[in-house]
Amino acid sequence: MTLVCCRENDDGGDMCEILKIRKSLQALVGGCLLLLTLPCEADLPLAVEGLLTEKGRLRLDVGVSYANSDKQKISTGEYLAVQTGPTNFVYLPTRVGEGTVNSDVGVGTLGLKYGVHDGLEIYGRTSWFIASSRSSELNGSFQTSDKGMSDLWIGASYRFTGELVASAETALLEKHNGNSSSLKSVLLGLTTYKSIDPVVLSAAGAYKFSISRDEAAATYKAGSYLMLNPSLGFAVNEKVSLTSGLQWTLRFPDQINGVNQSVRHTRTDLVMGFAYGFDRGSILNFYLKSNVSGRNGADLRAVWMYTFP
Repeated sequence: MTLVCCRENDDGGDMCEILKIRKSLQALVGGCLLLLTLPCEADLPLAVEGLLTEKGRLRLDVGVSYANSDKQKISTGEYLAVQTGPTNFVYLPTRVGEGTVNSDVGVGTLGLKYGVHDGLEIYGRTSWFIASSRSSELNGSFQTSDKGMSDLWIGASYRFTGELVASAETALLEKHNGNSSSLKSVLLGLTTYKSIDPVVLSAAGAYKFSISRDEAAATYKAGSYLMLNPSLGFAVNEKVSLTSGLQWTLRFPDQINGVNQSVRHTRTDLVMGFAYGFDRGSILNFYLKSNVSGRNGADLRAVWMYTFP
């Protein structure tokens, strides 16, 4: 066991974060290897079948996500997280206030994936958002709104022996407070699944790491996050699948000029899913995620996956 001792504001914060998550990543890999030893019998749920694009095929992913929250006494550095994919999030700052702050965010995501060969795909995705916040305080009520492009990512996924898929992607463009940056963030993911008639067990994990970037007269560093998501799927028939699971997320605070803007946040969410296959190349997925460890609201997400003939 490795013991790590560090302060929130140490200059060596990047290294400290990496050491802090080492044991969590080891646990994730161990769980994935355990799943790989289970027998394989049942048909895969539709959502699992769409993990990788077939060789020589082009797939279009169109998603719409909605998140809302209702909080009190929001301080500087807090954010609203909107999940746009299995391991992808858009983080938007919330209005600072002493009273009640109610926020709504909608995010549209467009992605293209191409199967280079069996077990390897490359892809790109981009997101746009529209947000609105309303606050009620002693000195009156206030309302703010914002919209625009959020990010642009490219990446690749590779299937190893067995049912183990690894992915890596980087941000070609990220926007924060009106400023743009390129190649400042990396997202690494790992997914495994196994069929045990009549259900399918799966586990996914992801780690996003960002480096510092210059914004106006300050140096800004987006907070890293670690996500773990064990789930259970059930193939009702050849067209309908149901999923349920838990999602645990650890997010480190954003930094400005090396100073943390908040504290580390952890949250646990209940995730429910429904998938319907119109045919082999057209699948519609719906997801509901609700926070069960605090008052962080809920997410709704719909994703249509279409594979061109």
